[in-house]
Amino acid sequence: MNQFSGIFPYLVSPVDSRGNVDEAALRRLVRFLIDSGVDGLSPLGSTGEVMYLTRSQREIIVKTTVDEAAGRVPVVAGVAAYASATAAVEAAAMQSWGAAGVVGIQLAYGPPAIPDVVDYFTALAGGTDLPVVLYMNPRLGGDIRLAALERIVESPNVQYMKDASGVTGKLLTIQGALGDRLKFFAASAHLPSAVFDLGGVGWMAGPACVVPAAAVALWQAHRERDLAARERLQRAIWPLNQLFTTYGLAPLVKLAVDEIGHPCGPPIPPQSPAPDSVRAEIRAVLAGIAQALA
Repeated sequence: MNQFSGIFPYLVSPVDSRGNVDEAALRRLVRFLIDSGVDGLSPLGSTGEVMYLTRSQREIIVKTTVDEAAGRVPVVAGVAAYASATAAVEAAAMQSWGAAGVVGIQLAYGPPAIPDVVDYFTALAGGTDLPVVLYMNPRLGGDIRLAALERIVESPNVQYMKDASGVTGKLLTIQGALGDRLKFFAASAHLPSAVFDLGGVGWMAGPACVVPAAAVALWQAHRERDLAARERLQRAIWPLNQLFTTYGLAPLVKLAVDEIGHPCGPPIPPQSPAPDSVRAEIRAVLAGIAQALA
């Protein structure tokens, strides 16, 4: 089974006003990220607007990403659904479309009960033999409580977890109960360096789509135990995380990738674009990151 670690940018999904996937823009973005040294790619996350895409759009995005990556880095694609059966079908589709792994997201209308969470992720994992990354994000659905995790990890291909709660202590609680059964990826709600210090194996995040070289340098500084460089880069990158949470995931990242020369169009309605005035804030943050990298 594949082993994932390092920097996995969450890709935006370039879609035009008629709903067609802009494959050329997606290919350019994939090449830019791989050339910047990232360790993997994750289309169809929340930054990738998975909840707003049709199945046809999702298929085109995954197949295009896999084709352009051409085996140079693994593609770990998002599955987001309400129904357990749908999640299983979508996970199987990701495998057939060439993905190397799946990020599992549970959508929920109201907080789901523990048995419902277990059923959903067990079904998703059962739909594929690819490695599964559990994505815990209370804003998208429900939290995955420890009592549910202890049962979900009985599925052997559930290997990783990305927690977007922002409560770093939760990771210690889970580690205390499960040991190294689940490997952690940092999310944008956490300081990546703090999660790395807890044994995190990398960073899966939308901001890494905008500053991949800085994200790669942050991970490299951690691995080399260059704590001064890691702190300098972390402090420079964090304001981008703050913009990301302030102005919305896809709206901010789509504006930011446009600013760096990789236009991917507006966010999918009914989402509103980030205000164009935010470009000045983005430029200031990018300048600070460039200085930290120099």
